[in-house]
Amino acid sequence: MAVGETPGQPRDGVPLPLDHPDFWTVLLTVAQVSQRLGLSRAKTFTLISDGSIPSRKIGSARRVLLGDLARYIAVLGEPVIRPTHTQDDQRGDGVG
Repeated sequence: MAVGETPGQPRDGVPLPLDHPDFWTVLLTVAQVSQRLGLSRAKTFTLISDGSIPSRKIGSARRVLLGDLARYIAVLGEPVIRPTHTQDDQRGDGVG
C-alpha cells in the first residue's frame, strides 16, 4: 500500500476485490464507518446493533472490518424487488 493511500479504496478507479487482504485486516472505527457511509454515528450504531453491519469489541472499543463494511455496501447496491400491482390495486378508490 502506498503512503497516503486508504486501505480498501479503489486504485486507479478499480475497486479492490473482496478477497484482497486489506479487507480482512483493516479495522475501522464507528466514526470512520459513519464517514464512509455518509451517515450519523447514531444511525451507524443502529446498523451495528441490529446486525446489519458486523462488528467486534476490542476492550471498550467497537471496530468494523473493512471487508464487512464492503459486503454491507455491496448488498445496498443490489436491486430491490418490489411487489407487482394489478391495475385494480392502483385505482385509488380503496377497492382491490
